[in-house]
Order: sequence, then C-alpha cells, then structure tokens
Amino acid sequence: MQQTGPGMAGEQGEKMELFFSALNLQNQDGMLGKSDPHLQLWEMTALGGLPKRMIGKTEVIKNNLNPTWSTTIEYFFVFESQQFLQIRVLDTDAGKDDDDPIGIADLQMVDIITKSTEVGYEIELKGKGVNSGIKKGKVRIKFDRIGLENQLYTIEPILVDIQGGCCSRNDYLIKISRPADAYLNTQNAAEIPPTGWITVHETEHYPNKPNPRFMAFDITGAKLCKNNLATNLKFEIFDFRDEGFNVSLGSGFASLTELVKGQATIATPGGKIAFGKFLSVLMPSMVDLVRQGMQMSLYVAIDFTGSNGLATSPASLHYMNPNLKLNGYESVITSVGSILQEYDSKKQFPVYGFGATFPPAGIT
Repeated sequence: MQQTGPGMAGEQGEKMELFFSALNLQNQDGMLGKSDPHLQLWEMTALGGLPKRMIGKTEVIKNNLNPTWSTTIEYFFVFESQQFLQIRVLDTDAGKDDDDPIGIADLQMVDIITKSTEVGYEIELKGKGVNSGIKKGKVRIKFDRIGLENQLYTIEPILVDIQGGCCSRNDYLIKISRPADAYLNTQNAAEIPPTGWITVHETEHYPNKPNPRFMAFDITGAKLCKNNLATNLKFEIFDFRDEGFNVSLGSGFASLTELVKGQATIATPGGKIAFGKFLSVLMPSMVDLVRQGMQMSLYVAIDFTGSNGLATSPASLHYMNPNLKLNGYESVITSVGSILQEYDSKKQFPVYGFGATFPPAGIT
C-alpha cells in the first residue's frame, strides 16, 4: 500500500484508498514483447496544468497490456476544494534512465467520487503534444474510504449514591475527558497525569438535587475519543461553586466499548455514574451520501437593492470593471459554483435577482 500525505496542505478530508487497473494499453515494445507498465498519480495546479507533486506510484507489471496493480495509493478527498490530478502510465525499461510514456489522463478527484459505476471510474489515456489526440488505452479507478466510521453518541448521565459530605451544596456536575494524543493508547488510565487529559464535555449543574439526571447530549466519536473505542475516558464528579473553583468528589474510568455495551456503571469516591441513555448512530460522510445517490443543485440569488451602490462605482459589489476583473458577487459565485457544479447532474443553475427597481415606474 502506498502511504501519502493529505490531499491539500492544511486541509482535512476523507482519506481514500485508490485502486488502479488498465485496459488495452498501447504497446511500446513492438515485436519484442509487451510493455512493462506502472502508474503514477500526480497532483496538478489545474486540469492539464503544472505538476505540484507526485502522490504515489504502483509497482511494475511485466509484459501486460491489461494490468491490475496491487499497490494502492492513498489520497484525501476534500469536498470544499478543487483537486486536480493527472494519471501517467509509463513503460518501464530496465537499464534506461527514462521510462517510455504510454499515456496520460487529466481529472479531478470529484470525478472518481461522483462518476464511478460498479466497475469504477474509467478514463481514456491520451498522448502528449502532437500525439494528444491519440487514444492509448483506459485506466479504471476504484476507491474505498479508509478509517473508522464516525459515530454520533447520545449520552444521558445520572448520578446515584452521591457522597457529597457535610459541606456539600448538592449542586453537582460531571466533566468527561479523553487522554491527550500522547496517552491515547495508555492502558492504565491512572498513569495519565492530570495535564494529560482533555475535557470534551461538561454537564449543566442543578442546585439542591442530590441525584440528578443530566440532559442528554450528542458528541461525535472523533471528539469523544478520536474514534479509539478502547481508550479510557475519565468521568469526574464536581460540586459546583459560584466562585469558579468547583470541588472534585472523585473520578472513574471506562472505555467506549464498555459503555456502548451497557456494561459500565462508573464508580468514583464521590458516588456512581450511571446512564439513562448511551446510544450510537453512524454519521454518513459526504462520500457515503454521494454513493447513495444524493444529488446537489446550485441556485443563485443576487441582491440588487440600492444599498449595494451603482454598478459604475468601484465600491459597489456590482461594479462592472472595464478590465473584466470579477466583482464581489461574481467572485463568490465562481468560487462556490466551481465546486458545486461537479455534483449537479444537470449542469443547469437557476439564477434569481431581488430588490431591483425598474424604471420608469420604480417597481421593485
């Protein structure tokens, strides 16, 4: 498996594993045999633009014009971005510094997600330069999403058998914390220092309620435990103080695996934490939704009210620049539209205007 970095620096998305095969590659070796192809995947500045970096490459398969490569390439799909890619298939020649190009194909990552069929996404390979119109075979791409599914958890904590002591105000709350990244795999939670915990939720507090049932809340598995079901979570009971220095009554630990199975009532020195609810439901990702047939459409509404100023004024969002530079509205429509158009099967975008005054009657 080919390990790679994020799809675009500084952005996060859904990590995809890409599987590649090819059909009817043009033979580069003539009568001497068949090509020994391998595939490279490049990130580009634009469709057919300049290369930014090579994301990964497959192994070489000898004497095969219909290869199915076993080496996969990982890449992040970022819904909010245009991700321009180029596939290069080359014939590997032993003893030569340069491999012979068989063909290239320019595409976007969104093409693989939205245009795949049961057999994957197929794209024609073409030559470069004077050979750009010559077909060189096809590449077929399949994808799968990598990583744990992100669950949404609904949790309703209850305090029972509280031991608040003689000075207690019976005004309790619970803090739930997960280990910091450096301690996520620490088996003995007691070995994690106080600074090694990150608070992910704090309940409300109820005055003069010795055994409160707190409001149910929703939290993602990513936030709760970085989707690590085996990691220990810390549940700490506090007696609330208006001054801000809440008094800790004790803490206990349990893993998400235990909690989801209903096997855990968390014992602390200050009492027990039970759960009226501890439910989980799968949160579908953008890729899941597209795979299941979700359609998106782009509608545009433009504000023509007088507050935007005259179109002849450079200060106006409607300014018609004589140098054809995009105005504020055009820039936003172009930026958003360039992303969403790839998910719109009809490629037709209704545009509405509101607030304009039409002469001579001044009707709005």
